[in-house]
Amino acid sequence: MDLARRRIFIVPTRRDLDVAAAIGHWTGRHGEIFGATPEVGAYVQHQPSWADQERLGGIVCSEISFPDRETERRAFTCEYYETNVAPDEASFLERSDPYMPLIRSSEVIGDSAGDAEVLVFGWDGGGLPSGLAAEICELDREGPRGGPARLLMIRTSTGGRAQELAADLRGDIVFAARRVVIV
Repeated sequence: MDLARRRIFIVPTRRDLDVAAAIGHWTGRHGEIFGATPEVGAYVQHQPSWADQERLGGIVCSEISFPDRETERRAFTCEYYETNVAPDEASFLERSDPYMPLIRSSEVIGDSAGDAEVLVFGWDGGGLPSGLAAEICELDREGPRGGPARLLMIRTSTGGRAQELAADLRGDIVFAARRVVIV
């Protein structure tokens, strides 16, 4: 994404809901609802593998971009967001406990390799396998569990390879995912 203001979200699903149902709603219906929000420049879902969903207890991970802070503010305070998106999110997300840092800067290494990926929040900079496409993002706050303010996103062509990499890398939260561009 090349828009000036990028934010990444990790939000747990509601504890009183079945994880599979909550994730199914997020991957099925919510993308369409959120994607229609006026002024959203880009919206990507980083959909954790089912094995990682079970291990993590149900999370959603999205990336949203805007051209500037004022546009971001308008998107999250507009009537459409308040009437459609916020109630939909409340139906399946634990909205009181989000991790939503701003991506301050990023460095892309290599060419995009596919839609399978590994996300490492709170990455300490170690263990990056050579020869892979990756983006190293500096965040505006520490990792979700107190680790470094860094996110590593590795792209690969297969989900199997992503699972292998996720097992070897260390950070606050690590998972293999499928990258789905909504807008």
